[in-house]
Parts: sequence; C-alpha cells; structure tokens
Amino acid sequence: MRAYWATVLWLAMAGCSSVSSHPLKLVTEVATPCDPSKMPGCRPTYVSCEQLDLKELTLRVGIFDTESTTVSCPASLSNGPATVQVNYRTGEPFYMIDTSFLREGLNQNVSAGPFSDADSEWQMLIR
Repeated sequence: MRAYWATVLWLAMAGCSSVSSHPLKLVTEVATPCDPSKMPGCRPTYVSCEQLDLKELTLRVGIFDTESTTVSCPASLSNGPATVQVNYRTGEPFYMIDTSFLREGLNQNVSAGPFSDADSEWQMLIR
C-alpha cells in the first residue's frame, strides 16, 4: 500500500514540473596552447567539432525526469567555449547533464553537474 501512495505522489509531482531552458557552455581541451605574456596577440586553439568527429549532440538534463535537447556542434568551438540552450524539467533539487557520441568507433560518455536552477553557468567539457 505504501508503494501505491509513493507512486501516486511521484506521478502528481512529475505532472507539476514544467519545461524551461538554461544556457550551457560547451568547452573542449586546448589543442594548441599559447602564452599571451610571451607572445602578445596569440590565441589558443581548441579542439574543434571536426577533430572530435562531432556533428550534433543530444544533451539529457535531469535526474529522474530528463529532458533531451539536440544541438548542432557549434563551429565556433575551435575558438573557445560556445554556449547552447538546453531544455530541462523544473522542480528537481539539482540537475545532471549527460551526452554520448561516437569518436573513432568508440562510444564517448560525458557527464557534467550537479547544477541548480540558481547557478548562472552550467558547463560541460567535451573531449
């Protein structure tokens, strides 16, 4: 009987959540570093979408009630962090972000978080 009421309560709470969006900063590793103090005007080059063999990402946000957003890999990723919008269901105490993609025939799993609604910056390292 307790399991029944727990299920009813969970379904009622799940129905109360709404979908919102939040900016997510995608970051890759630096492929060609440089030191501006030694070489003024230099800009580091980051790993690009092409180097990752990445065309798009499906980003899943949430713990129990996930929301998925598929985004094209930002062409500007080779110049530094790029921001995309991800959808998520409100009402959870924190959120995890997961994605996976194939690179060189191997499945790459990437996670980031935990993040809260109040966090101004959500960030994920793609490598």
